[in-house]
Amino acid sequence: MKTTMKRQDGLTLVEMMIAMTLSVILLAGLAQIFNSNKLSFQMTNGIARVQESGRISMEFLGREIRSAGFMGCATGGFGTNFVNNVNVTKYSDSVLKAALALFDGNNSITGFNDITTIASGSTLADFGLSMGSATGNVVSGTDAVLFQGTSPCPGGAVKDHNQGSAQIKIEDATACGIEKDEIVVVSNCNTADAFGVVNATSGGGAAGDTLSHGASLNIGPKLANSYDNKSFIYKMKSTLFYIGVGASGEPALYMKTLTSAANTNPYQTMELAEGIEDFQLLYGEDTSNDGSVNRYVTSDVVTDMNAVKSIKVRLLARSADRASPDIVQTTSFEGATVVSNDARYRKPYESTITIRNRVR
Repeated sequence: MKTTMKRQDGLTLVEMMIAMTLSVILLAGLAQIFNSNKLSFQMTNGIARVQESGRISMEFLGREIRSAGFMGCATGGFGTNFVNNVNVTKYSDSVLKAALALFDGNNSITGFNDITTIASGSTLADFGLSMGSATGNVVSGTDAVLFQGTSPCPGGAVKDHNQGSAQIKIEDATACGIEKDEIVVVSNCNTADAFGVVNATSGGGAAGDTLSHGASLNIGPKLANSYDNKSFIYKMKSTLFYIGVGASGEPALYMKTLTSAANTNPYQTMELAEGIEDFQLLYGEDTSNDGSVNRYVTSDVVTDMNAVKSIKVRLLARSADRASPDIVQTTSFEGATVVSNDARYRKPYESTITIRNRVR
């Protein structure tokens, strides 16, 4: 007797329900693993970006603060021993004009506390800044700071100078990168003169290269003081830090710096670090003139910026996107509690930086 096997044509309802239930459980597990990995990646990426922005910001700010007020071998402000011979009207750039108006050997640090408005004719307005939501506009309630001074100049050792002439000879103008229209400072540790370079010749050999400081860029063709071979040439330095709206729409730390002192577009504006939403500064002032800081105050309370020995920098950085599994995050900044509900990762940074040129 032959037995035939009946082929199964389908699944029973119970079998289908069991299979669907197992599939749902597996899919839910996969979705949970995917979501967990996604949140972990967002958190890790957010922390990395915040750390990167904070470190870059502190690095650039630290460099400028440590070298603030550098005027060669002189310590602090020159006062009446500094003469700015530059004729501001000979330069066309409005930002450079604003910087030159403050360049007197004393105004090496200018602070701006909790900016909410920028009035026409103010220093920040002269530097081309304004409030608003457009890219580059200043973020309300944040600080800004302007550093002015000089930077070292390789080949800037003076070889010869006749106070009665409109020329000064230095070792190597090319090594220092000095060109026509450049603004430089010559100092002998007791006095200093700033002047615009009318012409710079190179290849002078042992006799040195010649810098001309004629009346076409300066108040007069002659410098106020005489400089021997123990004097040095330095380049003018001017750097402004502020918080502005970044290219992505996020708040960012900006740096506006003098790059060449050419008569056209001498300043360069750079977005240094994205996600810096707050920037606050406290200035360590030596009110008793004993060489040590007596108090840390905001710029509007400082009585003498030349007595500031250090600056306390406070930054609040945030991630560009959602990075935290918690909807509400609590962060301590400037002694206050910052509560945010956008699920971004936030981290405060604080550092007290000494101004090396003012420490004895």
